[in-house]
Amino acid sequence: MFQNEHSTKSTSEGQKTTIDKQVDFWQWFLWILQEARIVDTNYSVKGSYVWLDWGYKLFKKIYAFAQEAYIQSGHDQMQFPTLIKESTFLKETDFIRNFENDVFWVDREGSKKLSKGERLALRPTSELIIYPMFARWIRSWRDMPLKVFQNVSIFRCETNETRPLIRNRETIGFIEGHSAFQSKDEALMFLETIGKTYSTLFEKLGIPVKFIEVPKWDRFAGSTKTIDGYVLLPGSKSMELFTTAYLGTTFSKIFDIEYLDQHKKKQFAHLLCYGPSIDRILATIIAYYGDNKGLVLLPDISPIDIIIIPIFNRKNKATIIQYSNEIKKQLISLGFKVDIDDNELTSPGMKFYQTERFGIPLRIEIGQKELSKNEITVTRRDTLQKETIDNQEATMRASILEIQQDMDESMRNKAKVTFQESIIDFSERENIDNLLDETKLEQDAMYLIGWCGSEKCAEVIEQKTNFSILGYDYQLKDNKKACLNCSTSGFISVLAKRY
Repeated sequence: MFQNEHSTKSTSEGQKTTIDKQVDFWQWFLWILQEARIVDTNYSVKGSYVWLDWGYKLFKKIYAFAQEAYIQSGHDQMQFPTLIKESTFLKETDFIRNFENDVFWVDREGSKKLSKGERLALRPTSELIIYPMFARWIRSWRDMPLKVFQNVSIFRCETNETRPLIRNRETIGFIEGHSAFQSKDEALMFLETIGKTYSTLFEKLGIPVKFIEVPKWDRFAGSTKTIDGYVLLPGSKSMELFTTAYLGTTFSKIFDIEYLDQHKKKQFAHLLCYGPSIDRILATIIAYYGDNKGLVLLPDISPIDIIIIPIFNRKNKATIIQYSNEIKKQLISLGFKVDIDDNELTSPGMKFYQTERFGIPLRIEIGQKELSKNEITVTRRDTLQKETIDNQEATMRASILEIQQDMDESMRNKAKVTFQESIIDFSERENIDNLLDETKLEQDAMYLIGWCGSEKCAEVIEQKTNFSILGYDYQLKDNKKACLNCSTSGFISVLAKRY
């Protein structure tokens, strides 16, 4: 299973490398990407990566969760083009200001150089592609709500240091949604629904998220209200996982997205846009659950439930492999996703190492002892705890389901506790200088502080702490607190280091 000549070069037996996650998170993360065959970072274009076999299987699993969430919330799946005419791009000045340095331009058709206004932009995001089509599809109040989503590549010319899965020039798994409504109230109500949809999605994926209402100067281009979801990568920094934005009628006025209401009067549609990227979702799963041996995957997320490792010698090889294949057939018939590694060129120890770095939830070891007693030995990936189980179907199924359930609950609870313990409440503090005299801020934590909402106070706090105010804590949006800088009335906000 794990032998693939087209994959990245990995460690050979006797050269097993361990990088301590707590000591050097970023080198550990890069090691995981290589050893677990997630992506190959050695592509010739900066910020673009090759998705490898195991990484792409995880990509498809995550996408299936997201696709289901969109469909259940009433979206239709579509697929829009990648190229944007420059004349279209120039219509929205705020949008240009936010994205002008991020855009890759196509300036030739074959050998012909395109003049200004004729160039084509590679999609940095899809508003300028989708909304001209909305203008064609929406004519009456009966045409709304209109809800669509797509899974596409986006291209952004990141000038900062690129980080695989976290800060890319090409992101291949951007799952974006767009919707149109008759009124502001309807749009904002659905914005809340999308927040709940994402909350449920990330609960299923085992990712604790902090919802943050973004300050006006940091909102998504063209938005009058932006709520982002942030995660905290253990041993690293905070990272924006998704954006949800109320665009009002800004783009409707630019692209003439008008409709006749029930009173035969023309009105502009109210628009929303939102979406996470599979790249960052997978990066978060790796960071939350991985350990110094490799990936650790929740049973629901792993492409494989169980890997069987036969342990044999020349004398018992045939009987051990036969017994292993019988167990495999039994488990598949019971509904489990099972593979077997019977490669004779790799030792059992190396096979154990490989299954651990790939994060496969359960490993079944079958040797002479198991054969003699009609048993199997099961090792769970999260704790590496072993358990011997009788091979009777009913016993085997019940025991494995129980182990999976315990793994799932234990791993999720551990992630939640780690996340909650990394959120430090300083919202009662009213003097930033006194706070900094007494406390050293750590980059792998989020700090709750009072903030009045002014850009001036934000600049002072950020300059003194070298951290960023992400915005108001949306889950605590009604809790008033004094501003850490000016002491006037404000709300609980989040201060953090971020990617």
